[in-house]
Amino acid sequence: MRKITTLSLFLVLFSLCYGSTFVVDNVTYNTLSANTVEVASNDGNYSGVIVIPASVLNAGVNYNVVAVGESAFSRCVGLTSITLPAVTSIGNFSFNYCTSLQSIIIPGTVTSIGNQAFTNCTTLTAFVIPASVTTLGDGVFKNC
Repeated sequence: MRKITTLSLFLVLFSLCYGSTFVVDNVTYNTLSANTVEVASNDGNYSGVIVIPASVLNAGVNYNVVAVGESAFSRCVGLTSITLPAVTSIGNFSFNYCTSLQSIIIPGTVTSIGNQAFTNCTTLTAFVIPASVTTLGDGVFKNC
């Protein structure tokens, strides 16, 4: 009985720590591990100029921002510019339909850019894909 109780407590704590979301400076993050997060979707509500920090503090824990999650900025029609920290991946559909996005600097730490990450970013005029990118999804810059 004691083993079951210990296991149950572990599972509850694990589910509270990993996969949970929190907001810092109007940006939503999803925990990936004990000290890493990805930028998560905010239902198209990001706008203007966004600067994502290299790390964020939540509930006394410092998290490193390591990725832009799937659909994180999807349909953020008011987003004009974004600065990313040393993330390693940009997920599927991350910036699709960001119709006001004019420029993005993709960090040299990014190794993968997901499918349709920048699809329909019709005002995107400046971008550079760094040599660090080894995986480029389908339709990344379709209709740009």
